[in-house]
Amino acid sequence: MGGAPVAYTSLRSTYRHEADSAFGFAMFDDPAQMATAAGFQQAAANVGYAFNWFYVNSSQVGYFDSGLNPVRTAGSDPNLPMKADPAYEWQGFDPDTNTATYAPVAQHLSAALLDHLHQHARELARPAARERPAPALAPEHDRVRELA
Repeated sequence: MGGAPVAYTSLRSTYRHEADSAFGFAMFDDPAQMATAAGFQQAAANVGYAFNWFYVNSSQVGYFDSGLNPVRTAGSDPNLPMKADPAYEWQGFDPDTNTATYAPVAQHLSAALLDHLHQHARELARPAARERPAPALAPEHDRVRELA
């Protein structure tokens, strides 16, 4: 557009599967399911759309990155458009059903029961803590720093 290259695609993992996520959304509406971070993650895993989900209750914090993430061919870059050629198709792709082989739930970014965040929240909840600077998170927790 305007002299710049543009890529367009009509292929997405949820095409013709929009209603499939209804089960996950129904689980979000079930108080018993939402009682724990693990139950929340189980519900989020049933949502085919790519979302970053966050969860908090009085004792737990959780995160889950949902989505039907197709397994891509070796060497492909998911941040770049792919050539419309069978050699670059999603693994196990079936154009008749618009399904493919998807990354297992265990490979989705997730976190639960983050003790360092709970400790930080308890510290901030104390009246005297409001006058002290917040404790720094350990470097290995940089991915969840924004949750604090």
